Amino acid sequence: MIPTDSEFAQLTELFKSLFGLSLGQEKRYLISLRLESVLQKHQLKSYPELLARCQNSMFSDIRADVIDAMTTRETSFFRDTHPFQAIESSILPELIQRWSTSGISSRDKIRIWSAACSTGQEVYSLAILIEELCRRTQATGSVKTSLNDFSIIATDISNQAIQDARAGKYSLFEVQRGLSDLRRQQFFTPTGQCFQVRDELKRIAEFRHGNILQRSSMPNNIDLIMCRNVLLYFDEARRVQVIEDLAQCLRSGGYLMLGAAEITSRFPSSLEQISIGPTVVYRKRA
Repeated sequence: MIPTDSEFAQLTELFKSLFGLSLGQEKRYLISLRLESVLQKHQLKSYPELLARCQNSMFSDIRADVIDAMTTRETSFFRDTHPFQAIESSILPELIQRWSTSGISSRDKIRIWSAACSTGQEVYSLAILIEELCRRTQATGSVKTSLNDFSIIATDISNQAIQDARAGKYSLFEVQRGLSDLRRQQFFTPTGQCFQVRDELKRIAEFRHGNILQRSSMPNNIDLIMCRNVLLYFDEARRVQVIEDLAQCLRSGGYLMLGAAEITSRFPSSLEQISIGPTVVYRKRA
């Protein structure tokens, strides 16, 4: 069932209000394809029925299903590679050094936020980098850290994505996307046809529902924010506002990492642009 012009306009406004997604007319068939299962599940016969339910606070389950259906969950371990190389070579060592000189009493953990974490591959990629770096610091006698010195907050607007991420169980196809054989052997346990993230990595991650359109749902005092390949789907005004809100979540000297194509006409003056090899990041001024 393809939405009419009027239905399409109302649906796209609903998506913008719920999770910021901005769609053009060329996505009309995609909407039909994605929402078909929602209509069937709730025994709805038309888009006006669906819209009426979504606008009624009594039907939060339908809104959640619409969000699950319409949000993109394309992700992989160590996606795009070079941002994680920048984190490993420059950002994490700097954060560790700053943490070590700040006094444990005032800063008990290095805090990382994976915004729009999808099914968790980004979160566990970060955890792997942290564990590997901690092992090296223990061996070299430099500033010594452990996984317990880190906290990864992971949020997503999709309840299903959060459930999958929290479970930390991936198919062979999923672990082959971005993970070396050595990392798979070190950090995952085979369980039947799947691979389970080991508990020591899961313990530093806190998964919870969150909407980056709502400042009240964002964590504060963050050292590194990963918000990649999300704002790409927002219009310019929402993109600017979200970046301003993200900047407020950072500690002084904290980093914001966006997707390569997620630029905007204006960034908050509190952020300075820095290049680490091919990776562009934004650091909060002191």
